[in-house]
Amino acid sequence: KTQHLAALTDEVIDTVVDCSTRISSPQSNVLIYQLGGAMRRVGEDAMAYSHRDPAYTLELTTYWSDALESDEHVRWTREFWAAVRPLSTGGAFLNFLGDEGAAGVRAAFPPEKYERLVALKNKYDPTNFFRLNQNITSSEGKGNSRLLGARIRITSASSTERGPRSPGAQPVCGGL
Repeated sequence: KTQHLAALTDEVIDTVVDCSTRISSPQSNVLIYQLGGAMRRVGEDAMAYSHRDPAYTLELTTYWSDALESDEHVRWTREFWAAVRPLSTGGAFLNFLGDEGAAGVRAAFPPEKYERLVALKNKYDPTNFFRLNQNITSSEGKGNSRLLGARIRITSASSTERGPRSPGAQPVCGGL
């Protein structure tokens, strides 16, 4: 799962640390990427990549070995994502999406750009042959907008690396 962040505010950091302390799998990751530089020097309409203004992208990736633990790890990931969502810009990086389906794909693009991409899909892939990815479907609506066989993965830094939580801060990520 992925979300763009305008800034690493105290509230964002506290939320990420709180949710990270509840990590359900040692194979999981919480990654924060700083954005900017060359990607911001390209116009928003020049390429399919969108949301060039956010300062950061948060990526949650969750892996586990035991299929019987799936509910626990999926729940942790969704709760983390839901806790950060109100603090995000609402955009997403397409390549980091998990199982968000068509709504997640739409969130990766402004509406006008999404419609341009659908027009290209209609022209070059109307039968949705290229569909085994986070997919923009053709107007015919054939195909799957979900990454087949996808798993969610998440990285965590120890909460002690950042220091103590802000005074009076309450946990915001639901416990498992």
